[in-house]
Amino acid sequence: TVAAEIARVTGGEYLDVDCPRGVLVEYAVQALGQAEAPLRARIVRQEQPEDWAVELRVGMGIDLLTGDLDGVDSQVEVHQLLGNQILLRTDDRAPIALQSKYSGSADWIAPEYSNRTYLPRIRSVDMDSGCFFYLPESGIYGRLRFRLDEDNRCWMTRNLNLYGTRQLPLPPSAPEVSFDGQSALVTWTAPSVDEVEDLDRLRCHVEYEYPVGSGDWAVISQGRALDSELSFPVSVEDSLPLGQVRLQYRYDIGVRSSHGESTQVLWVDPKDESALNRVLEEALAALESDSYDRRYLGKQVLLQLGERAWPRLLDLVTDGSGASSDLAREILLGPEALEAGMLQAILQRAAGSLPDADPLPEAWADPDGNVRVRALLLDFGQPGLEPWYRLMARMDPDPSVRDLAELLASSPVRPEPASQMNTEGLWAQVNPKQRMSEPWPDWAVELHGVQARDGAAAIRAVVDGSNLEEAHCLFALSRSMEGLEGGAADPFRAVRLGLDLVEQYRTQGKAVLLQAIREGVLDSGATLIGWRDLSEFRWTQGPERAPVERSVVRLDSPSLAALQQALDGLETAGTSYADVILPAGVYGAQSGLDHWVDVKVDGVALIGEPGVQLEIGVRATGVRDVILCNLEIRNSGGSAVAFTGATGSLRNLTLSAAQTPLSLQDSVVELDRCRMEEGGGKAAVYSVRMIGPSILTGRGCDFDAGTLLMGNQGQVYLDRCTLDGGSRPVVQGQSGGTLVMRDCVILGGSMGFQGMNSVLLEGVLSTLRYQTFTTQDGVIQVCPEHVHAWESWQGNPAVRLLPDCPLSGMR
Repeated sequence: TVAAEIARVTGGEYLDVDCPRGVLVEYAVQALGQAEAPLRARIVRQEQPEDWAVELRVGMGIDLLTGDLDGVDSQVEVHQLLGNQILLRTDDRAPIALQSKYSGSADWIAPEYSNRTYLPRIRSVDMDSGCFFYLPESGIYGRLRFRLDEDNRCWMTRNLNLYGTRQLPLPPSAPEVSFDGQSALVTWTAPSVDEVEDLDRLRCHVEYEYPVGSGDWAVISQGRALDSELSFPVSVEDSLPLGQVRLQYRYDIGVRSSHGESTQVLWVDPKDESALNRVLEEALAALESDSYDRRYLGKQVLLQLGERAWPRLLDLVTDGSGASSDLAREILLGPEALEAGMLQAILQRAAGSLPDADPLPEAWADPDGNVRVRALLLDFGQPGLEPWYRLMARMDPDPSVRDLAELLASSPVRPEPASQMNTEGLWAQVNPKQRMSEPWPDWAVELHGVQARDGAAAIRAVVDGSNLEEAHCLFALSRSMEGLEGGAADPFRAVRLGLDLVEQYRTQGKAVLLQAIREGVLDSGATLIGWRDLSEFRWTQGPERAPVERSVVRLDSPSLAALQQALDGLETAGTSYADVILPAGVYGAQSGLDHWVDVKVDGVALIGEPGVQLEIGVRATGVRDVILCNLEIRNSGGSAVAFTGATGSLRNLTLSAAQTPLSLQDSVVELDRCRMEEGGGKAAVYSVRMIGPSILTGRGCDFDAGTLLMGNQGQVYLDRCTLDGGSRPVVQGQSGGTLVMRDCVILGGSMGFQGMNSVLLEGVLSTLRYQTFTTQDGVIQVCPEHVHAWESWQGNPAVRLLPDCPLSGMR
């Protein structure tokens, strides 16, 4: 191209209204009559400024050169948003190169273009890493950076190098700013020589916005990035003296980083108490202003005043009303105030309207919203806490907590409060020889002429609880019985058919008979309540139907050798249904030894006193009724707990492993108040991995280590649990898998469910913004009243909205 004079300007700026779109343009500015080399600057006309964060959505097209969205020149399309990963579909006009997680000089310089490094088609990009791109038509290198906000929305920013080099400086971090009453001192962490080439040429520009929120940023000072600090005088006349400072790195040739995060600063001498008090009063008054800008500024000043403002704000929340009270509450529920316990203070102030409520549980005011979510689930069913659920639904700062509180408060059926006992009440602790059960009656005679509730009680009386699938069918049939009152010539016909199928199952042992009951006899409501009835029965009512006689072995010290010796001794003596009590301490793994301790006898219970940590996995093979209670198990060499052809009850466990905390193969396991965590120095792949027709029930559990993977014909029932799949599916099944979730929260994951035969959801809150729900051949049944945001799943053929709440009319 040929340079041409386009304007002669008097003054310090020029607006080129004819700048062409999508073209790299270089401007040269030279004083008339002077021979010095002109100053040069390159620009591309931008539809969206590089620094503007763009919220991404699936299907969005992006022009990486101009920032235009969904235009005809888009080189990149957002293919999928999967938790912490983004799938970008690109073409030859903008191939992409991946990068590491922002460490070292390699992340300041884009790799040189080659068709092996920069690839088109679909690329998977980690949210924490971002990627480089190359535009062959213009020879421009650039960077894309991504972030998730607190609502799990995905945002993207661009950074272009228009000067023919591959330098793409990362933005500086937010600066620290201090003020002594006259001048501001800005400090930052300078990049090191290991991170940046040509560090001596790197400049740091300090930009200042005043008033805050105006968008009027100006460079107020600059210096070498290596110097790590700059100062400038400050003179502010406003009674709300708030400013904002941000940094940007620039090279002398014109290459620059994106702007870093900004820092707000109150231009008041922190030692001047009278000045601080005046500003406090002005800021409180500003909350009452009719001007939005003034209210916004007052809020920001009060945030900067921090703890000094909290007592006055708390009074305003309690005694005030309208916008000022709402703004005061927002400030007190911000991160800093939450850490200081302001949520508890606000709730306690509001508790005057809850005279019959129990004291507020401590975990309900925890600064971490996920902790509050788990506390609300675990405490659900406590009668004295019901008023607090309604209050949390109005006042909690986290929308997920508010939604959950509202969801639980509106539940048509309350559970019994989840027990926190050790092993008392567990069905698994009763020796099968001592279990008592009623004889199987002739149901045609037993149910003839009886009232529905009496018939339901008769069905529950024959449940022995040893076989979970059979027991669930009986509990569900009893619930179906309760809802049948006259009207038809034979109102109990369907229930009797189900009971006949159970009887055939008892003699033939064919699982398809129980499947026929679930699919052809039971409705969704009976299925849901039947699972909860079974859970309560198995965890709390076992010894009511049978005596408990168990041997007890107590270890003298926290020693793995002593533990294995005790288990071997039980096997040698043939002693089953025995308790092994573990004293507090760390049971450390020994170098060169196996990563497992083996349970080889039926009915063994490993019960920890407070503070027990096993650094080795627990393995059970071919045994029944294993109990693990009050243990922290961390195995860096395999699963924390592995069951093969076994059954067990796990209560109050924390499980952590390199990949899979809990592994099940052809096993039946029930969990109560257990937590699956990442461990072993890397992210877990699965929270639970099931192989074959295993059954898992969970109550009050946290699956926080990745996908819950179901095997063929696997069955999972979850009650009051949280699930976080990370960047993977929350639950992934295989052929024939069945999932039932009741009063649960999905906290994270790339998609909801994948590859299952049937799913039933009641009282489920999903915080996933980008849901993908699929099944194998069946459907996902969704309660229309008590599943949050089911509307966003509409249009998916796998999702079927039930005609009404499946628990309507049930107790």
